[in-house]
Amino acid sequence: MPAECPKLRSLSLAHSRLRNLHLGVTPNLEKLRVRDCAHLVELHMPVECPNLEKLSLRKCTDMVELHMPAECPKLVKLKLSDLQLRTLDLGITPNLDTLEVNNCTDMVELRMPAECAKLETLHLNDNAKLRTLDLGLTPNLESLYLKNCCDLEEINAPAECLKKLLDLNISHCGRFKSFKFDKKLDSTEVISSSELHLIAEADDTDDADDTGICDPDNTWPEFQFSCCYKEDPASSFGNLERLISLGFGARINVDSFSDIICGLQCLRKLTLIGCIPEAPKNLDQLDCLEQLSLRSTDIKSLPDSICMLKHLKSLELESCLLLEKLPVDIGRLECLESLILSKCTLLQGFPNSIYKLKYLRSLEIKSCCLLEKLPENIGKLECLERLFIMRCALLRDIPSSICEMKRLKHLHLFSCIQFEKLPEELGRLKCLKELNIQGTWISHLPQSIFGLKGLRIVGDRWFLESCGLTPKTRRISYDHDETFCHI
Repeated sequence: MPAECPKLRSLSLAHSRLRNLHLGVTPNLEKLRVRDCAHLVELHMPVECPNLEKLSLRKCTDMVELHMPAECPKLVKLKLSDLQLRTLDLGITPNLDTLEVNNCTDMVELRMPAECAKLETLHLNDNAKLRTLDLGLTPNLESLYLKNCCDLEEINAPAECLKKLLDLNISHCGRFKSFKFDKKLDSTEVISSSELHLIAEADDTDDADDTGICDPDNTWPEFQFSCCYKEDPASSFGNLERLISLGFGARINVDSFSDIICGLQCLRKLTLIGCIPEAPKNLDQLDCLEQLSLRSTDIKSLPDSICMLKHLKSLELESCLLLEKLPVDIGRLECLESLILSKCTLLQGFPNSIYKLKYLRSLEIKSCCLLEKLPENIGKLECLERLFIMRCALLRDIPSSICEMKRLKHLHLFSCIQFEKLPEELGRLKCLKELNIQGTWISHLPQSIFGLKGLRIVGDRWFLESCGLTPKTRRISYDHDETFCHI
């Protein structure tokens, strides 16, 4: 290059065998693009590039040194990929709005400017050795991608730095297998509240115990988290910073996990999946929570604080194989409308307080194989419309108080193989529309049931015919038929 190129505004270089590039004095350079220069080792830029707006370096696979100017006051976009840089110092770049650094697998350190007030897009992907990231001075950041930064141990994300973030995608960084957040205003799905869907998997890799700071008193396994968080586009609750801390820093234990989850603001829906040994302790702090789902966890009991969730409408416990009992005061969930218990194989019964769930509309009990009976006072669930009891192998009957459920529309006892007898006064259920007794050991129908005109009964053909009914068959899936009749 000449010593001076005062009028050079744009330079594009591709497929060159150059090993060193010195730009000299290029005060009016606005765009610099270098790609597929596999032998290029060093790029020396001028001390000052007052007009440089765009810099792109791609597939310069031998480049180990990038000497950025001390100041690039007009630099807006910087895109680097497939370089061998170990450090990147951005200098003073006050107008930078896009920074993309991808597949710089040797880069250990990224030195951000003292202030990145205009930075909106930060994509750091496949930078395997990058260890720390400071987001403290990026108040206008809208898009953050971190993928396959396997050695990333720490993200400094102060409370206000992610306030305007619309799009977050983290994968295979720290303890995050994935973390997705999308708050774009043009999203087809409108979210009127915040929702968290979190999967925890035990990390079985050889270096799992080396992640974070080891606590000898911590009995929790090292986790890999998959997280999906949604939030009202018009709001910012400061929850992202808390959730990001799940993936980095000190090893997670029961207290830190509870502090992070229960510290989330305005959370209305929470789903926890995986080998979590204990439920968060202070669930009552989630005072806006309306839906709670625990699936495939190792939880043995639920904290009493769950009974203080005054706005909880839906509680789902699925495949919690170690759960032995429900909280004694579950009846305090005064707004609960739906309770689902599925594959809770050690659960043997219900607390008597369940009758206090005055607004419960749906109760589903599936594959709870040690459940022998329901509470005698279950008939006091006066708003119940759906009672589904399926594959509960030890259940023999249901309390006669069920006949007091004036709003019950659907009663299913599917595949309760030892269930023998229906209450004789079942005909008092004037709103009953469907009765499913397929796969039970029921030998006769109560006489009162024949007064429920239009009642749909699902059962085994031989049994329905023995009751003088005329069954029909319909295909409900590719390998399953349903036999039914109407009164």
